[in-house]
Amino acid sequence: MNQENENKNYTNDDIEPLLRNEPTDAYTRVSDKNANKDEDIPSISFFTLFRFASRTDKLCTFIATITSVICGCLIPLNTLLFTAYIQNMVDFGRSVHDGVSHVDGFLQSTKAFATNYSLVGAASIVLSYIGNVLMNRSAHNQVYRIRQAYLKAALTQDFEYFDTHQTGDFATKMSDHVVKIEDGIGEKLEMFFFYQAVFLSSVTMALIKGWKLAILCLISHSFSFFVFGASGWMTSKLSEREAKLSSKAGAVVEEVFSSIRTVYAFSGQKKEIDRYDQLLAEARSVNIKKGFLIAIFVGLKKVYFFGSYALSFWIGYTFVIEEPNTYDIATMLAVLYGITIASMNFEMASPLMETFGTATGAGAQIFRLIDNVPKINNSDAGVHMDSMYGNISLNNVVFHYPSRPDVPVLKGVSLSVQRGQTVALVGHSGCGKSTIIQLLSRCYDVIDGSITIDEVDIRNVSVKWLRSKIGVVGQEPVLFNTTVQENIRYGRDDATDFEVECAAILANAQEFIRKLPLAREGRTTIVVAHRLSTIRNVDKIYVLKDGIIVESGNHNELMSERGYYYDMVMLQSSPETSDTTSDKNFKQNISMDQGIDDEKYVDETVQEKHENLDEIPKALFFTVMKLCTPEWKSLAVATFCSVVMGFSAPLYTMILGDFIGVLSYPNTNFVLAQIQYYALTLISVGIIAGFISSIMTFLFTLAGEHLTTRLKKLMFEKILQQEIGYFDEKNNSTGCLCARLSGETASVHGATGQRIGTTLQSFSTILFATGAAMYYEWHLGLVVMSFAPLLIIITYMEGKLISEESKGIAKAMESSSTIAVEAVANVRTVSALGKEDFFVKEYARQLKPALQIARQATHMRGLIFGLSRGIYELVYSASLFYGGTLIVYHNVNHGVVLKTAETLIIGCSSTASHFAYTPNFQKGLSAAGRIIQLLNRQSKITNPEMPARDFRASGNASLRNVLFKYPTRPSVKVLENFNLDIEKDKTIAFVGPSGCGKSTIIQLLERYYDPNEGIVAQENIPLPTLRLDDLRQTIGFVQQEPVLFDRTIAENIAYGDNTRQASMEEIIKVAKQANIHEFITNLPIGYETNVGKKGTQLSGGQKQRIAIARALIRRPRILFLDEATSALDTESEKVVQEALDAAKAGRTCVLIAHRLSTVRDADAICVLSGGLVAERGTHRELMQLKGLYYKLNRRGCNM
Repeated sequence: MNQENENKNYTNDDIEPLLRNEPTDAYTRVSDKNANKDEDIPSISFFTLFRFASRTDKLCTFIATITSVICGCLIPLNTLLFTAYIQNMVDFGRSVHDGVSHVDGFLQSTKAFATNYSLVGAASIVLSYIGNVLMNRSAHNQVYRIRQAYLKAALTQDFEYFDTHQTGDFATKMSDHVVKIEDGIGEKLEMFFFYQAVFLSSVTMALIKGWKLAILCLISHSFSFFVFGASGWMTSKLSEREAKLSSKAGAVVEEVFSSIRTVYAFSGQKKEIDRYDQLLAEARSVNIKKGFLIAIFVGLKKVYFFGSYALSFWIGYTFVIEEPNTYDIATMLAVLYGITIASMNFEMASPLMETFGTATGAGAQIFRLIDNVPKINNSDAGVHMDSMYGNISLNNVVFHYPSRPDVPVLKGVSLSVQRGQTVALVGHSGCGKSTIIQLLSRCYDVIDGSITIDEVDIRNVSVKWLRSKIGVVGQEPVLFNTTVQENIRYGRDDATDFEVECAAILANAQEFIRKLPLAREGRTTIVVAHRLSTIRNVDKIYVLKDGIIVESGNHNELMSERGYYYDMVMLQSSPETSDTTSDKNFKQNISMDQGIDDEKYVDETVQEKHENLDEIPKALFFTVMKLCTPEWKSLAVATFCSVVMGFSAPLYTMILGDFIGVLSYPNTNFVLAQIQYYALTLISVGIIAGFISSIMTFLFTLAGEHLTTRLKKLMFEKILQQEIGYFDEKNNSTGCLCARLSGETASVHGATGQRIGTTLQSFSTILFATGAAMYYEWHLGLVVMSFAPLLIIITYMEGKLISEESKGIAKAMESSSTIAVEAVANVRTVSALGKEDFFVKEYARQLKPALQIARQATHMRGLIFGLSRGIYELVYSASLFYGGTLIVYHNVNHGVVLKTAETLIIGCSSTASHFAYTPNFQKGLSAAGRIIQLLNRQSKITNPEMPARDFRASGNASLRNVLFKYPTRPSVKVLENFNLDIEKDKTIAFVGPSGCGKSTIIQLLERYYDPNEGIVAQENIPLPTLRLDDLRQTIGFVQQEPVLFDRTIAENIAYGDNTRQASMEEIIKVAKQANIHEFITNLPIGYETNVGKKGTQLSGGQKQRIAIARALIRRPRILFLDEATSALDTESEKVVQEALDAAKAGRTCVLIAHRLSTVRDADAICVLSGGLVAERGTHRELMQLKGLYYKLNRRGCNM
């Protein structure tokens, strides 16, 4: 079976149909008002989980099922061998009492038992190995395909899906949900078949041997079936609730970390911590309720276990007395052991039912997306035109966004673009300009009307082919986490290095306008214009207003009409730039140094020595226990209960030995009286054990949930205290931090609480068992103890293999998960570039090492798994063989032999189980070490110990002799010997080429970073001496690419000032100032409209105006505007600019200028070049200087 070749290239024709997945269900989309509500996911059958299984995988699963069933059927055979040997022991004991011992016959039966029992054990090892290996390999292969199919499905959904569905938990589903599916179709499925085979075969054997006693036992065991069923149903319901709450909490974390600069700018840390804490508290409450129910059921199971054994022996012996021809000791024990073993295996299968339920629930989530049929299928299906001339036509197009069906965007738009023409779309923000571009790319389909290219309706054209013919440069460009060269090549796969370099030169920011006509040559071009000076030479201009075209024509025609377009041009016109600017002005060269790419999202350009999380030393056990200090009372009581519970298993075996030992006495009345006494004793032990186990389980759950919640909150708080440079590091990307927050706390939980209880219980069991065994028969005790190292090593190796496999897979998964999350987060760019298949292939390539690690581990894991299942038969064989010789040659009672052997074997098993958890325990200590290091990490940007008193900002700021290099690029100087004064109530503007340090200055003034040398100050007070909240509270910041949160519009605006609860009147006031109030009130639910993740429900201009309102509600003394009006239409820009001008009164304003027309009225303009202020002055002064600013202005450059 060459599984590796089978999965080597999932895009081959034989695998591709699996990844396309013909739909099985239609799913209803939700409207905007329901977008944030929990959606009902259609359930699926368990067998649907195997839809990605190949023929080989199905064959492996079938063979594994057969081997597990056969292995399960060996258990009743073991029971028959064991009970027959006990019958021989009892018979030999009776013969000794009678004075006639059959030594040879007993020794022969002892030898036969040991041989046959060992052979059955060996068969169990082989069959378990085969079943485990085949089932795991099948699961690994299927999950490998499911991951690819899920990513492919996510990337091929239409944008309506992303508008109407929450996708913030994609990373969680990609990791956690798929792992749950793997649990459901992997080795746990083999275990389930094994347990069920044991259950059915044992019940069958019991009914054949003695149906009356078997039925009586089954009636009593029906109680356990009810308890197990009710337990699984209730806990699964609570688990579903907890999973939804955890998913919401994860989405909050992902949103906050990915928008960390905005959170810091508005001091939103406390608000985000409270939001996260609320969701954690709700999840904790659900888990505690679940723990309480589990505790009750655990206690009832203990009572049932001891009680059922006691009553079964009591009733069984009465059958032996009353029906001696049908029931003997062997038959009675075979029936009792058979039903008991059946019940125990049914009990062990019950949690697996929950696993399968969880797997089908996770599968429903995963397959829901895979099966979702996008209305716009991004595939090769459709017409491939032989040639594309580029004639575009919109015919009476009507459109509204799926998430807001009550808000019309286009109301019967008709326009045409001829081949080679350049057409511009202008109009106010939200008028439908960008919508037309999205419709042409078939991001959405029109509601009415049609769009044609070369007279072919684009709905009939292959979407993939269509997008390959369209190049889109978005308003907010997205770059992927790879090299600059690869990012450019994403635009065309077959581009050579030379062509990539030429494209880079062509796209140079300073030369873009001059080069653009060359870039458009021979192409049909549609420009969405905000800056009207860039479109004067286009062939045709369409002016849109409220979803309709109100004017069309070229620049001169529209200017002569003196309508909407004329008014817009007049609002943007420059006194120094006339309509007759000659071409030669566009050919002038600018002698300015090109700085590094700027700093909004800093990438590494040099190899850094980052902290290796694996090298962090493990925490000491007592250090970890300090984390549990608040829960010490619960843990102390639970720990005491654990120690007491450790005595229950040895006590059970001791009483069981007495049961069997007394059977050899000839006086049946005496035997019956003793059995009644032992039965009552066993029931009493069961009641006590049940009560104690309930208390122990609940208290450990209570402590564990509080610990996990507290650690998550502490980690989240600590991360939000770190400097921005911390988030720039590759190890601290959004995906890594999210995974660390959930994974590390879970690992610590696994090393404390219940795990400590299990350890103490194991030690108390082995100590008590060893003492009892040595007391009863020390010779046999030493023989059994000699097997203890083997049992411990096998069980330990099983746990270690699982741990190492998980660690290796986790490392391999990290890089692949980063690719998947990045691709889905930027799905619009991926779709525009037609790179869906590329990202799926790259994901599969980086996922491959995880598959290889899993495959390599299956054989050793299968061997250890087989040994863990069959080794006890070998130990029993050896122990009872030696015990038989002790009975014959040392006159040891067979009851003592059984007590000694059973007690020690259970003790060794308990200890081995503890060692099985050792890797998890070590993992928990490692995780605790990382958590403690994080909690002890001091941010490089902190509040001072003695902050400046009575700080009152008036708007003065300064930078003195500043040298600055980004922490991730220590070899590149951004600012050097930089000096700048910002005077209160003045407006200062920064201009210069991209990368010259404009945004760096703002980040230093926000104290996102501290300079390497020099001083940054407010009111002549160095920023490090001010509290972060105090200095940032004085600043209002409007970014060029604003970040909005998955909240309502009102909440996003109020986010501007987190020191108080903004009133609705204030929110409406600033919304009016930002010219967004009218748009909001026209929405169906107004200010309560959710903007979606990162504001995806809004246009760029709408997001920008909400961001402006958010800054204004802060009442800042200093206003940072990173080209705050760049995304606005001319009409809105005038109104918003007036509002900003009014807002600047009595405030300091710092502008980062990309359009020089916006800085004309600034009190001072600073031209940055080479990390210095090359020129400073007013617009008039700099124009008279005829230096860098003059050249920039005459060329009308964007920066």
